[in-house]
Amino acid sequence: MITLKLGKWPPSTNKLFTVARNRKILSAEGRAYHNYIRFIVAQAMPPPVRRDIAYAFQMQLYRKDWTNKNWPKTKEKFKRFDLSNRIKCVEDGIVAALDMDDSQFFHMEHEKIYGDPKIIIRIYSWVPSTNTTEPS
Repeated sequence: MITLKLGKWPPSTNKLFTVARNRKILSAEGRAYHNYIRFIVAQAMPPPVRRDIAYAFQMQLYRKDWTNKNWPKTKEKFKRFDLSNRIKCVEDGIVAALDMDDSQFFHMEHEKIYGDPKIIIRIYSWVPSTNTTEPS
């Protein structure tokens, strides 16, 4: 299992890319975050990732204030924070840093948790389901 702790929040996918010379490229903010992830991975010195097995990707985002302070006076109970909008940046950075392919992720879990701000990533081997029957 590979466990990584990130102390910085990723940019939103809305800020992850920019257009230069009619090409979509990683923005300066996106490149900086990917470099940050490479640094964290290099410090962690995880075992090499094999390209012939499937993996699970678990991401836990910790934050103290997922709830709006003035609830129920505010319209929404929870702060507007689109989790799926942050996953892509973290996943792409980790895949690049570990020299793997994101097609190897067969199982993904993402969770918002109350706590001191941080992101915990766990990557571990996964046995894909062979069930060919769809649920009814």
